[in-house]
Amino acid sequence: MSLLERYCPQTEFASFEDFAKNFKLNIPDDFNFAHDVVDWYADNEPDRKALVWCNDQGDELILTFGELRRRADQTANFFKSRGVKKGDAVMLCLKGRWHFWTCVVALHKLGAIGVPATHMMQTKNVVYRLQKLGFKMILAAKEATLMANIREAVAEVGQKIDLCSVDGPVDGWEDFNVLVDAMPAGFERPAKGSPEATTIREYILLYFTSGTTGFPKMIQFDHAYPLAHITTAAFWHDCFDSTAASTTPSPPPAGPNAPGAKSTASGSVAAPSSPTTTTPSTPPR
Repeated sequence: MSLLERYCPQTEFASFEDFAKNFKLNIPDDFNFAHDVVDWYADNEPDRKALVWCNDQGDELILTFGELRRRADQTANFFKSRGVKKGDAVMLCLKGRWHFWTCVVALHKLGAIGVPATHMMQTKNVVYRLQKLGFKMILAAKEATLMANIREAVAEVGQKIDLCSVDGPVDGWEDFNVLVDAMPAGFERPAKGSPEATTIREYILLYFTSGTTGFPKMIQFDHAYPLAHITTAAFWHDCFDSTAASTTPSPPPAGPNAPGAKSTASGSVAAPSSPTTTTPSTPPR
């Protein structure tokens, strides 16, 4: 059974009205994107491409689902070794670095909350976030102004927060890559119902709005959120498992699959935390 079939009991519809009336999702109470989607592909298709990343300098990284799970598990073990646990927040100021994907998958596994943040934050912006939400750790790309602003903010609020650079050693920052590489691979999913296990009502992502007309507000997304994007993946991007023709959905004749829609990606489920693209669609920060 494909992921699409597992979470969408009906994938063929006679009309858009039929789709609007009868489409529904199966949402398990303990659904966790990292365990139920990323690890599923790692178990069933470990050599399938999960992430294709590059930058303007010509650097490139391609990860299969098997490799993504290994790196995410090492990252989860590192976070855990630093005391990050279910419900804790980690700020991610990564400017599109590939580490974003391994970090959010790792945080999903722990039940911790990823908080993406813009690299344009001034000291006062960081202070505001630190005062509103306690952070266990801040990860940042190697940007001198950003890192200086973060360090000033942490000193101002007087909090003990681990600071890690994803771009190599920086004075006052730990080398995230070296620390993660030293961690063992393998992360066992907590038993269902245990204190460490996650449920769909608990949060995985938190964004601060832009604060255009006032102070930024916090917008939270729970573990059920990724499943909301099945409609986008299946009926807009035409994502389906190429290994099983029966999983190809029959789209409504009117609506998302109207002429001109583009077909991209290669998985049955897509989400903001899904590793199928390096340019995720995210809510405003």
